Parts: sequence; structure tokens; C-alpha cells
Amino acid sequence: WRIKHKVMQAMAAREAPRRLSGFVQIDDAYLGGERNGGKPGRGSENKQAFLIAVQTDSALEHPTYAVIEPVRSFDNDSIKDWQARHLAPDAEV
Repeated sequence: WRIKHKVMQAMAAREAPRRLSGFVQIDDAYLGGERNGGKPGRGSENKQAFLIAVQTDSALEHPTYAVIEPVRSFDNDSIKDWQARHLAPDAEV
């Protein structure tokens, strides 16, 4: 368990400064376990909102880097904050 967490910390530290550039494809998703009751689908209080971005080569065939991160919601402020941390200014979305 300890070794796993040390490796995860090292990987997170290495990836933290990386910003996706070039061709980037972005999608949103809700992930989480099933619970009875509540609203199904988008906006469910039982699900966590995530943004997923993949940097691809110029032919859009092979992924080079990916970012998956939870966000508060899919409002403009959350997405702009995520964009500032993970996308280079020259990224083509």
C-alpha cells in the first residue's frame, strides 16, 4: 500500500506542470456509484462531474497525453479554471 502511494505521488508530481498543447479533444462525464433515489443523469447529486482531455498527434490518430480531473460542475467558471491549469495557450480544442 505504501509503495503504491509513493509511486502515485511521484507520478502526480511529474505530471502536475504538464499542460496539453497542439490538438486536444475534451469531453465531460459523470462518474460514480449507483444510489437509489435522486435525480438520474446530468446534475445528479449522486454523481461526480469530470472533464477528460486527450492530446493527440497532428493526424488525430494517436493519443499522447491525457488528463482526467473532477470539477465542481460544468459551469463557465469551473471550466475556465480547469482550462487555465491544464491547457497551453496554443492548444487547439
